[in-house]
Amino acid sequence: MNLNEFVNALSYGKLDTKLKQLYGSSDNAILRSRARCLNAAERFSRLYPICSDIRVFSAPGHIDLSGSICGERSGCVLAAASDRDVLAIASLNGEGVIRVTMDNSPEIAFKVSDLRSRDDEQGTPAALIRAAVSKAEKAGIALRGFDMFVTSDIPESGAQTAGLSVLFALAIEGLCAENTPDTKQLVARARAAESAFSGSASGIAAYTLCAEGGIVFADGTAPGEPEIRRFDADISASGYCVCETAAGGEGTASCSADLCKIAAKLGAETLAEVNAEEFYSRLSELRESFGDRALARAAGFFEELDRLRRAADSLEIADTEGFFGNIDCGGSACEESLGVKVSRRILSGNGAVTVGSSSGTLAAFVPNYLAQEYISGMEGVFGVGSCRSGAVRTFGACEIVL
Repeated sequence: MNLNEFVNALSYGKLDTKLKQLYGSSDNAILRSRARCLNAAERFSRLYPICSDIRVFSAPGHIDLSGSICGERSGCVLAAASDRDVLAIASLNGEGVIRVTMDNSPEIAFKVSDLRSRDDEQGTPAALIRAAVSKAEKAGIALRGFDMFVTSDIPESGAQTAGLSVLFALAIEGLCAENTPDTKQLVARARAAESAFSGSASGIAAYTLCAEGGIVFADGTAPGEPEIRRFDADISASGYCVCETAAGGEGTASCSADLCKIAAKLGAETLAEVNAEEFYSRLSELRESFGDRALARAAGFFEELDRLRRAADSLEIADTEGFFGNIDCGGSACEESLGVKVSRRILSGNGAVTVGSSSGTLAAFVPNYLAQEYISGMEGVFGVGSCRSGAVRTFGACEIVL
């Protein structure tokens, strides 16, 4: 499609069905997503006025739901794809040059023949896009020059990087090979690009969510890659939205440090390698080296493993209430934040509230009829704009077509 066709389709509601799948079905969500796509089209047209047919790609961010103790490499993770995403408009240019502009950042430009990593680009989006192009070439894709504008409304940098990596992998293959990679290829190529970009990569749960959407449970207690279970849970259909608030607390560094020390005392690298029965049988001995507070955190770790597995089992049978009951403030052995306490007061036993394990962002599943009251209450404490309502996105990275 050309740019005018895309703009007209947005303006006359011809893409509303797709927009509802990606960004939510409320009137506000449709109007907001239309306006965002139109703004991206306008930005692309100003940056790259001479263009052939365009392609439009989207990849979601993700929200931690696993509470504040477990992590993918040392326990379990439960996370959901977000209706916030990275959105790209791109067009082949026939010049053998790749040009990418991200929001208000300077343009990144390089020839398809120049994929060597550069020291001055380390840790920048330029390094990420160059790494993504390089991985595509190594996968046998014949590279072609293209122009691309990328915009993101994902607030947390780690979630944004995973989304960008998946978006670039999808868009490069779509533009250069006119092909859509399967999700396993997409995840592998995106992880490899981020690893080359930063020296490490986000957990496989994050990439799976960005590639496939839905809710993912990653069990990392066994050696090797975490075991992944994915669910197409439509929380919106159950009458709930997801409200995110930057009020999760100070993070989990001290909690993680306590768990590592206790694990070492028990002859293991992580607490996930320790049998819960052994931990409880040695509590008296452990109290001589660690205070009650640290041991309560460790007990909370074992409790959270059980809760997260029960939450995943609930999703398996579409038991929304069972899911909420098991994620509600998972990891509460680490001190509950003020945000959790305020949320509990507003929700009065409805829905669920949990704190993300990496970002510290508080996520609450809120009944739609309480959403405005919840947002107003949270913003009254943490400031205007601190809380926003969204949805779990059941669709992963995709191309938006007419």
